Amino acid sequence: MSKILCLYSNKTSSWISCQKIVANLWQSYTLASNDAHQLHFGPEQKSQDLISLAQEIVDLAPDTISFIDHRPHPYDLLQYLIPLWMKNHSTFPELIFHVYGDFTLSYHKWSAMKHLIKGIKVKFCVASTAQRALIQKLILNDIHHVPFAVNPQDFFYDEKLREKTRKELNLSKDENLYIFTGRLSYQKNIHLLVERFLSHVESKNSSEKLLIFGHFDDLGDSFSDYQALTGHYYHQVNDILKKHSRRDQVIFKGMADSKKLNEYYNASDFFINLSTHNDEDFGMSVAEASHCGLSSIMTSWGGLKDFNFTPNKYLGVSISPRKSIDLSLLETYLDQSNNYDRKKLSQEALDKFSIQASAERIKEVVKTSGTVFEDFTDLFYRIHRNVLYTKKPYLNIDDQLNSLYRELYVSYL
Repeated sequence: MSKILCLYSNKTSSWISCQKIVANLWQSYTLASNDAHQLHFGPEQKSQDLISLAQEIVDLAPDTISFIDHRPHPYDLLQYLIPLWMKNHSTFPELIFHVYGDFTLSYHKWSAMKHLIKGIKVKFCVASTAQRALIQKLILNDIHHVPFAVNPQDFFYDEKLREKTRKELNLSKDENLYIFTGRLSYQKNIHLLVERFLSHVESKNSSEKLLIFGHFDDLGDSFSDYQALTGHYYHQVNDILKKHSRRDQVIFKGMADSKKLNEYYNASDFFINLSTHNDEDFGMSVAEASHCGLSSIMTSWGGLKDFNFTPNKYLGVSISPRKSIDLSLLETYLDQSNNYDRKKLSQEALDKFSIQASAERIKEVVKTSGTVFEDFTDLFYRIHRNVLYTKKPYLNIDDQLNSLYRELYVSYL
């Protein structure tokens, strides 16, 4: 295989999922090629540092350059690298861009890339089928599907570990344990999860528990113009807890490393994810839980739709006039038996989302001849104009999601 250079940030992302994704993508490339190299660049590097890195890349002379991180934007480096390379070469290496959910927040940088990469062979890779359809609405080139990978050494099914951890938690065999891991954010609908779960256990007089791992944020939702003050979302969820007599059955565990999460995934019976976030291009925590043989109850939104393993259950989502979840089946799903084939589910996840599976997809992408970058689509430029000239590009005058949003995100439904 040709010489491949992977580029990613020299500064660790504040998003835990992105930290794992980048590390696992790099491992996938090392499995896919015996001539894979890595270099780093940062969001705050000065021009001279980027020029020096560009010269290092020219000296390395890779056949393919792959950007595997969500930040910094490739433009920051390519604006120096491409002119420097073309001084002594007639063709530029093929470019691979692993696109994350925040692509739709970076129209300005991608638009600036248009003239830089015109005439260069490019490949855009996305993590899910829904995101592939979304990005295809914005780019004229073909889009490749390369799911983000899970490290099977970190997350795996282990019946003995399940029994041990459940014993430590004083759980009976038939007592369901539910879990969520990720950002505790308005974007992930944690307030809705807590409210619905507590209403359920109170109505059923049930002793079942919900474990929540992660930390609170106040990111709000920029697309719907919902802005939260510092600490507001924590207090919003806390106010919900105060209203319920069984509040102690929702247990906030804070942050945990992969070893601890693997133990709790194995001990749990159902993962719950009610996210309708615009950046939900994949679902890293669902992928990890699946590797542990854990069934999920989740919204049929975005990348989550790719986890359609047999025991998993979906809740419908609509986006007119605002996003809402059809929760009519949630009670039924919470009452279901935990008697399903965890080993089979784990193997299916391994076959689809492991580092090895990702490496095989990357091999195919690298082998496929790239196409010269053409252009972005009319929809891309329409959205870009809205982003540039309006304060609320995805909302109409009544602050409801507009037709532009629905046109772009219809594949996430």
